[in-house]
Amino acid sequence: MCIAVYCPKGKRVTQETFFECWNSNDDGGGFMYVKNGLQIVKEVDDPSKLWLEYKNALKIAHSPFVLHFRIATSGKINKDNCHPFKINEGLAVAHNGIIDIKIKSKSLSDTVHFTKLLRKLPRNFLNKGWARELISGYCSGSKLVFLSSAGEVNIINEHLGKWDSGVWFSNNSYKPLVSRTVYTYPNYQAYEVDEGTEIAGTCRECYSPLVEGEHKVCRWCESDPTAFSNLPKFLD
Repeated sequence: MCIAVYCPKGKRVTQETFFECWNSNDDGGGFMYVKNGLQIVKEVDDPSKLWLEYKNALKIAHSPFVLHFRIATSGKINKDNCHPFKINEGLAVAHNGIIDIKIKSKSLSDTVHFTKLLRKLPRNFLNKGWARELISGYCSGSKLVFLSSAGEVNIINEHLGKWDSGVWFSNNSYKPLVSRTVYTYPNYQAYEVDEGTEIAGTCRECYSPLVEGEHKVCRWCESDPTAFSNLPKFLD
Protein backbone atom coordinates (compact mmCIF):
# COMPACT_ATOMS: atom_id res chain seq x y z
CA MET A 1 0.00 0.00 0.00
CA CYS A 2 2.97 2.32 -0.71
CA ILE A 3 5.39 4.03 1.62
CA ALA A 4 6.11 7.73 2.09
CA VAL A 5 9.43 8.84 3.57
CA TYR A 6 10.33 12.26 4.98
CA CYS A 7 13.98 13.20 5.37
CA PRO A 8 14.54 16.53 7.17
CA LYS A 9 17.44 18.71 6.03
CA GLY A 10 20.71 16.87 6.48
CA LYS A 11 19.07 13.45 6.62
CA ARG A 12 18.90 10.86 3.85
CA VAL A 13 17.95 7.26 3.27
CA THR A 14 20.71 4.77 2.61
CA GLN A 15 20.96 2.87 -0.65
CA GLU A 16 19.91 -0.29 1.17
CA THR A 17 16.78 1.37 2.57
CA PHE A 18 15.98 3.01 -0.77
CA PHE A 19 15.97 -0.31 -2.61
CA GLU A 20 14.15 -2.09 0.22
CA CYS A 21 11.37 0.49 -0.16
CA TRP A 22 11.30 -0.04 -3.92
CA ASN A 23 11.35 -3.82 -3.72
CA SER A 24 8.39 -3.76 -1.33
CA ASN A 25 6.54 -1.13 -3.38
CA ASP A 26 7.64 -1.56 -6.97
CA ASP A 27 4.92 0.11 -9.06
CA GLY A 28 6.94 3.30 -9.35
CA GLY A 29 8.68 5.83 -7.17
CA GLY A 30 9.45 9.49 -6.88
CA PHE A 31 10.75 12.23 -4.64
CA MET A 32 10.44 15.96 -4.16
CA TYR A 33 12.70 18.68 -2.82
CA VAL A 34 13.22 22.43 -3.03
CA LYS A 35 15.73 24.00 -5.43
CA ASN A 36 14.58 27.14 -7.22
CA GLY A 37 11.04 26.08 -6.41
CA LEU A 38 9.52 22.64 -5.96
CA GLN A 39 11.23 19.87 -7.90
CA ILE A 40 9.61 16.47 -8.49
CA VAL A 41 11.31 13.41 -10.00
CA LYS A 42 9.45 10.19 -10.89
CA GLU A 43 10.37 6.81 -12.32
CA VAL A 44 8.23 3.74 -13.05
CA ASP A 45 10.56 1.00 -14.29
CA ASP A 46 14.13 1.80 -13.28
CA PRO A 47 14.90 2.09 -9.54
CA SER A 48 18.64 2.45 -10.24
CA LYS A 49 17.96 5.54 -12.33
CA LEU A 50 15.78 6.99 -9.57
CA TRP A 51 18.51 6.28 -7.01
CA LEU A 52 21.08 8.17 -9.11
CA GLU A 53 18.65 11.08 -9.51
CA TYR A 54 18.18 11.12 -5.75
CA LYS A 55 21.93 11.08 -5.06
CA ASN A 56 22.49 13.91 -7.54
CA ALA A 57 19.69 15.98 -6.00
CA LEU A 58 21.20 15.56 -2.54
CA LYS A 59 24.41 17.12 -3.83
CA ILE A 60 22.77 20.28 -5.14
CA ALA A 61 19.92 20.92 -2.69
CA HIS A 62 20.06 21.59 1.04
CA SER A 63 16.40 20.79 1.43
CA PRO A 64 13.96 18.43 3.08
CA PHE A 65 13.29 15.45 0.84
CA VAL A 66 10.05 13.48 0.58
CA LEU A 67 10.23 10.12 -1.18
CA HIS A 68 7.43 7.80 -2.22
CA PHE A 69 7.31 4.22 -3.45
CA ARG A 70 4.04 2.94 -4.87
CA ILE A 71 1.90 -0.17 -4.76
CA ALA A 72 -0.96 0.31 -7.21
CA THR A 73 -4.30 -0.16 -5.46
CA SER A 74 -6.16 1.92 -8.05
CA GLY A 75 -5.24 3.52 -11.34
CA LYS A 76 -2.73 2.45 -13.97
CA ILE A 77 0.95 1.84 -13.33
CA ASN A 78 2.49 4.89 -14.96
CA LYS A 79 4.12 8.22 -14.13
CA ASP A 80 0.77 9.99 -14.01
CA ASN A 81 -0.06 7.98 -10.89
CA CYS A 82 3.39 8.14 -9.29
CA HIS A 83 3.75 10.42 -6.29
CA PRO A 84 4.46 13.16 -5.37
CA PHE A 85 1.78 15.39 -6.91
CA LYS A 86 1.74 19.16 -7.23
CA ILE A 87 -1.28 20.86 -5.73
CA ASN A 88 -0.10 24.26 -6.90
CA GLU A 89 3.24 25.87 -7.74
CA GLY A 90 4.02 26.23 -4.06
CA LEU A 91 2.84 22.91 -2.64
CA ALA A 92 3.04 19.17 -3.37
CA VAL A 93 1.98 15.99 -1.58
CA ALA A 94 2.80 12.28 -1.22
CA HIS A 95 0.24 9.87 0.21
CA ASN A 96 0.25 6.43 1.80
CA GLY A 97 -3.09 4.71 2.25
CA ILE A 98 -6.42 4.34 0.51
CA ILE A 99 -8.84 7.25 0.21
CA ASP A 100 -12.55 6.52 -0.04
CA ILE A 101 -13.35 8.84 -2.91
CA LYS A 102 -15.48 8.66 -6.04
CA ILE A 103 -13.27 7.46 -8.89
CA LYS A 104 -14.25 9.28 -12.09
CA SER A 105 -11.51 7.73 -14.18
CA LYS A 106 -10.33 4.17 -13.53
CA SER A 107 -6.99 5.00 -15.10
CA LEU A 108 -6.23 7.48 -12.29
CA SER A 109 -5.55 6.64 -8.65
CA ASP A 110 -7.51 7.72 -5.59
CA THR A 111 -4.68 10.11 -4.70
CA VAL A 112 -4.87 11.84 -8.07
CA HIS A 113 -8.60 12.38 -7.59
CA PHE A 114 -8.03 13.64 -4.04
CA THR A 115 -5.32 16.05 -5.20
CA LYS A 116 -7.87 17.62 -7.55
CA LEU A 117 -10.08 18.30 -4.53
CA LEU A 118 -7.18 19.86 -2.62
CA ARG A 119 -6.65 22.30 -5.47
CA LYS A 120 -10.08 23.76 -4.71
CA LEU A 121 -9.05 24.72 -1.15
CA PRO A 122 -7.56 28.12 -0.28
CA ARG A 123 -3.90 28.30 -1.29
CA ASN A 124 -2.76 28.48 2.35
CA PHE A 125 -5.11 25.76 3.63
CA LEU A 126 -2.38 23.98 5.60
CA ASN A 127 -2.17 27.04 7.85
CA LYS A 128 -5.78 26.46 8.85
CA GLY A 129 -6.44 24.07 11.71
CA TRP A 130 -9.91 23.26 10.39
CA ALA A 131 -8.46 22.23 7.02
CA ARG A 132 -5.86 19.92 8.54
CA GLU A 133 -8.51 18.31 10.76
CA LEU A 134 -10.83 17.94 7.77
CA ILE A 135 -8.13 16.22 5.70
CA SER A 136 -7.11 13.99 8.62
CA GLY A 137 -10.69 12.87 9.18
CA TYR A 138 -11.50 12.40 5.51
CA CYS A 139 -8.33 10.37 4.98
CA SER A 140 -8.64 8.41 8.21
CA GLY A 141 -5.90 5.78 8.34
CA SER A 142 -3.91 7.46 5.59
CA LYS A 143 -0.71 9.44 5.91
CA LEU A 144 0.02 12.52 3.78
CA VAL A 145 3.26 14.48 3.56
CA PHE A 146 3.13 18.01 2.18
CA LEU A 147 6.19 19.99 1.07
CA SER A 148 6.02 23.67 0.24
CA SER A 149 8.33 25.69 -2.00
CA ALA A 150 9.53 27.40 1.20
CA GLY A 151 10.77 24.05 2.51
CA GLU A 152 8.00 23.64 5.07
CA VAL A 153 6.78 20.11 5.74
CA ASN A 154 3.41 19.07 7.14
CA ILE A 155 2.56 15.45 7.91
CA ILE A 156 -1.09 14.56 8.29
CA ASN A 157 -1.56 11.63 10.70
CA GLU A 158 2.12 11.62 11.56
CA HIS A 159 1.44 9.41 14.58
CA LEU A 160 0.49 6.54 12.27
CA GLY A 161 4.05 6.40 10.94
CA LYS A 162 7.41 5.88 12.57
CA TRP A 163 10.57 7.92 13.15
CA ASP A 164 13.79 5.95 12.71
CA SER A 165 17.24 7.57 12.97
CA GLY A 166 15.80 11.02 12.27
CA VAL A 167 13.78 9.93 9.22
CA TRP A 168 9.99 9.46 9.19
CA PHE A 169 8.49 6.40 7.48
CA SER A 170 4.76 5.96 6.92
CA ASN A 171 4.98 2.21 7.58
CA ASN A 172 7.50 -0.60 8.11
CA SER A 173 8.02 -1.65 4.49
CA TYR A 174 11.44 0.05 4.52
CA LYS A 175 12.70 -2.83 6.65
CA PRO A 176 13.77 -6.26 5.39
CA LEU A 177 11.19 -8.93 6.11
CA VAL A 178 12.11 -10.87 9.21
CA SER A 179 8.91 -12.78 9.85
CA ARG A 180 5.87 -14.04 8.05
CA THR A 181 2.49 -15.62 8.64
CA VAL A 182 1.98 -18.90 6.83
CA TYR A 183 -1.26 -20.80 6.46
CA THR A 184 -0.43 -24.46 6.69
CA TYR A 185 -1.61 -27.28 4.49
CA PRO A 186 -4.09 -28.93 4.78
CA ASN A 187 -5.80 -27.30 7.77
CA TYR A 188 -4.72 -23.68 7.10
CA GLN A 189 -3.68 -23.04 10.69
CA ALA A 190 -1.74 -19.78 11.05
CA TYR A 191 1.85 -19.69 12.33
CA GLU A 192 4.21 -16.76 12.90
CA VAL A 193 7.73 -17.74 11.84
CA ASP A 194 11.08 -16.05 11.37
CA GLU A 195 12.45 -16.26 7.84
CA GLY A 196 14.75 -19.24 7.46
CA THR A 197 13.92 -20.71 10.87
CA GLU A 198 13.08 -24.37 11.30
CA ILE A 199 10.59 -25.08 14.08
CA ALA A 200 11.00 -28.37 15.88
CA GLY A 201 8.09 -30.70 15.27
CA THR A 202 6.83 -28.84 12.18
CA CYS A 203 7.26 -29.35 8.45
CA ARG A 204 10.19 -27.28 7.15
CA GLU A 205 8.15 -26.42 4.02
CA CYS A 206 4.66 -25.54 5.29
CA TYR A 207 5.13 -25.51 9.11
CA SER A 208 2.30 -27.98 9.69
CA PRO A 209 2.79 -30.08 12.84
CA LEU A 210 4.54 -33.36 12.02
CA VAL A 211 2.84 -36.60 12.96
CA GLU A 212 4.32 -40.02 13.70
CA GLY A 213 6.33 -41.34 10.77
CA GLU A 214 7.06 -37.89 9.32
CA HIS A 215 10.60 -36.49 9.44
CA LYS A 216 11.19 -32.79 8.72
CA VAL A 217 8.70 -32.80 5.83
CA CYS A 218 4.99 -33.63 6.18
CA ARG A 219 3.37 -36.22 3.95
CA TRP A 220 1.47 -33.52 2.06
CA CYS A 221 4.61 -31.64 0.99
CA GLU A 222 6.49 -34.88 0.38
CA SER A 223 3.79 -36.16 -1.95
CA ASP A 224 3.26 -32.82 -3.69
CA PRO A 225 6.28 -30.45 -3.51
CA THR A 226 4.23 -27.65 -5.11
CA ALA A 227 1.45 -27.76 -2.51
CA PHE A 228 2.97 -25.19 -0.19
CA SER A 229 3.98 -22.80 -2.99
CA ASN A 230 0.34 -22.66 -4.08
CA LEU A 231 -0.90 -21.59 -0.65
CA PRO A 232 -1.40 -17.92 0.25
CA LYS A 233 1.50 -16.35 2.17
CA PHE A 234 0.92 -13.15 4.08
CA LEU A 235 4.03 -11.11 4.76
CA ASP A 236 4.20 -8.79 7.74
